[in-house]
Amino acid sequence: MIQQLSWRLSILACALAAGAGTAAAQTFNCTGTLPAGSYTAVSVPANATCNVSTTGNVSVAVNVTVGLGATLQDLGTATFTVTSSLLAVGASQIYLVPTTGGAVNILGSVSATGTKGRVDIRNSFIGGTLSVANSSPSQYINLTGNTVSGNLLNQNNITMAAGDNDIVGNAIGGSPVCTGNMPPPQDGGTPNTVGGNKVGQCSGL
Repeated sequence: MIQQLSWRLSILACALAAGAGTAAAQTFNCTGTLPAGSYTAVSVPANATCNVSTTGNVSVAVNVTVGLGATLQDLGTATFTVTSSLLAVGASQIYLVPTTGGAVNILGSVSATGTKGRVDIRNSFIGGTLSVANSSPSQYINLTGNTVSGNLLNQNNITMAAGDNDIVGNAIGGSPVCTGNMPPPQDGGTPNTVGGNKVGQCSGL
């Protein structure tokens, strides 16, 4: 009986090890171009640059993570869909600006914390919360023309000059919450449409 149990445990251990290897292999490390296709998860390693394919469909079933000093860019006509979230900590740049005919759809949340360069997200769909925080110094922050189902959080960011922290013409299902930014964000004369309340430095946007 003990021998049979030991045999079964050995088989289970081998299966778990194989499964873990498979799971690890399913994460695509993007250090150049992210080609059109379907992925389980995508990781942009530290200091690397990942350019989403300029054409076709790119879909990610789980998260896209952007590492320290790394850059994620979408500048083309591809349809880029992330079923879960986009998570960036200490990244160099997040630049999601699809051209005419392209689309960015993040069905979960977007969280960019401690970005060193620019955070530029335009004309994209975010199904959860859009958060840009603790980016100091940042070249600029530009959140324009997005549809955000949850809250938009813009907190504790330092940008280069007045007008470098833009929250312009977004449709926000929840509340825009802006606190601790230097200088405060502005809307460039195109206010945001919100379902909740405009809080803090977002009160006039």
